[in-house]
Amino acid sequence: MTLLPGCRFAVAPHFHLPGDWSSRLLIGAGIAEADGGFIPRSSWRPPTAAELSVLVEPPPLANLEDVGCLFLLPQHLRAEWWQWLERTHESNKAGAQSAQAPFSNLAQRIGEFLAFKQLAVPDGARWDAVISDPMQLLTPWCLDGRRFGGLRCSVAPWASWAVTAEPPCPCLWGGINLGEEPTSLVVINLPLAKLAAECRRRFPERPTPATAGELAERFLSDCPDYAPVRLLLGAGEGVRLPRGGMILAGYPGGKAEPEMVLLISRGTN
Repeated sequence: MTLLPGCRFAVAPHFHLPGDWSSRLLIGAGIAEADGGFIPRSSWRPPTAAELSVLVEPPPLANLEDVGCLFLLPQHLRAEWWQWLERTHESNKAGAQSAQAPFSNLAQRIGEFLAFKQLAVPDGARWDAVISDPMQLLTPWCLDGRRFGGLRCSVAPWASWAVTAEPPCPCLWGGINLGEEPTSLVVINLPLAKLAAECRRRFPERPTPATAGELAERFLSDCPDYAPVRLLLGAGEGVRLPRGGMILAGYPGGKAEPEMVLLISRGTN
């Protein structure tokens, strides 16, 4: 199925990293159901020129909130992550319980860096360092507490999919690849409102689900021909997700080392 216009990607202003979108983005062959969840089919190809025009926001960026913004952590903050990880490992071996405060300090410094770069993290955001088996097909970028499974929604599954409602729905703000190997993120490029519109177009007689989790499951079940998009993230690279919510999951793609991501959420406290 032809990709519909929806969420686009761009390098965030004030950051300098390769934006070769023809090699950073890959297009999948649809969605399959497996083990009670939904996964992308294993075939990937480069995007066509027409698909790039749908997926990439050309400069200048008019509205950052509706764009998936790529950014890069500086080397000193990435080095601090590895130092924290080593201290945590040593503390665990010694039976100590002293690692949480240093991680909070590191999260604060990452937040200060992103604010300096005018990509501020929401006040009261939650920071979760997630380490996963790289042999998994998909790794979690979600708020439902499950460590394994398939594609899921960036908005809390129990919340309304109308993410512009007040107060804001709990949702994932973004994530950062903390590993030294490249990784990737698989997304459906449609915000939740467009997922609902596509479900209504295909099955107008069926009521639209009320929650984000139900809507994501309905779309993945009803639209298995829709092509997922794979976004490649190098070491230290992250993405601030567009508002509007989206279906996504981490995709290690055969890495040798554990998958390490820092997930940043808003509206969860």
